[in-house]
Amino acid sequence: MRKFAFSILLFILTECNGGGVIDGAKFFQGLEVPSYLAETEGVAVRAWFPNESDVEAVYFYAGNRFAGADYLPPFGVIIPSSWRVELGNSFLLRAEAFSISQKKWFSLTVPASPFTKETAAVTIKFFRPTSGEIIRDQFVDTLASIPERVVQRVDFYLDSILWASDYSSPFQSLWNSKDYLNGEHLLSAAAYFFVGSENVQMVKTIPVVISNLSAAPSFSFITPSDNAEINGEVLLQVESEEYARLRRVRFVLQDTEIFDDTRPPFELLLDSRKYPDGDYVIIAEGERDFGGSLMDGVLVHFRNGNPIQPVQEFPVQFLSPSDGAILTGTVPVRIMYSSLKIEEVRFFLDRTPLYADFFSPFEFWWDTTPYAKTGHLLRLIARDRSGFFYSHQIRITLQ
Repeated sequence: MRKFAFSILLFILTECNGGGVIDGAKFFQGLEVPSYLAETEGVAVRAWFPNESDVEAVYFYAGNRFAGADYLPPFGVIIPSSWRVELGNSFLLRAEAFSISQKKWFSLTVPASPFTKETAAVTIKFFRPTSGEIIRDQFVDTLASIPERVVQRVDFYLDSILWASDYSSPFQSLWNSKDYLNGEHLLSAAAYFFVGSENVQMVKTIPVVISNLSAAPSFSFITPSDNAEINGEVLLQVESEEYARLRRVRFVLQDTEIFDDTRPPFELLLDSRKYPDGDYVIIAEGERDFGGSLMDGVLVHFRNGNPIQPVQEFPVQFLSPSDGAILTGTVPVRIMYSSLKIEEVRFFLDRTPLYADFFSPFEFWWDTTPYAKTGHLLRLIARDRSGFFYSHQIRITLQ
């Protein structure tokens, strides 16, 4: 019923460019995975290329499991240590990279056994920021110290996506909290050093909370409007303050990706007559040049005289507040979900991002006082470990 979003993208690009995924032994410079781990908070993997500027995207897989995508050099992700139960001590690591010049996908697979050997841990200490620190509207100078060993390199990750590397002490990198949504995030450092002749990796991760006071960058549908009744064709089109910095926009209909647009204008002409009549949520997700993503969603009603689709079940939905609730002051926002392995939930008030959460139980306390005292639509968009989207919305009134 639901399709793997990244597989859809892979199919679209390879079909449009006349070929499948090609052996990338010559396109890649290599895939780096440690042979020893100092600790098992995660396994950092990295793809190297002779010409990184020719790479548009890299998708990483551990065994048959999608581990993450990176769209900017340096290219890398962190595989959570919790996957060890499923992967075992050894697995195949695969990366698929799209060449801008050749318009083809290239793949490289290497055996990985990072969990089979461990050595004594070293100490990675974050001086800035500290664990649990609240960050507001600022450039963050991430500074990490590893005193016991001679370290060759430290890679920095935010939410398991590699964004910077440093090859000399003090190991640090600068990033702007305004580039990311408010909410909890994971900041990681992967240090590389030698024990004898073996290259050893250690990953240290701390939680941080981004709580910017400035508004998040706008990103919203121009068409269709929320609650629009549609018969025939409809143009899906988005606008954003950071339009020029968007690398791609994905359109998702009822949890199934229907189009991936990598060139502006970001739009799609959708024929609603191909679908049963009923209520649908359309989601747009925009990937930004410097990392991170923006989202918006609209509820629409297809009315073409087709058979009516079955009533949609909501695998992820609001626990509180309830639909039609009247709210005042500070209130808890909580969700419930079945056995899904949810990794990210974003909350919206009407079309405005409220909060992003990357940790179960995916809830927060919401101060409603700054918002207009009227009726609103409270919406959530959730993504599971496989890349599927789920959405739910309720109507509330603020007093």
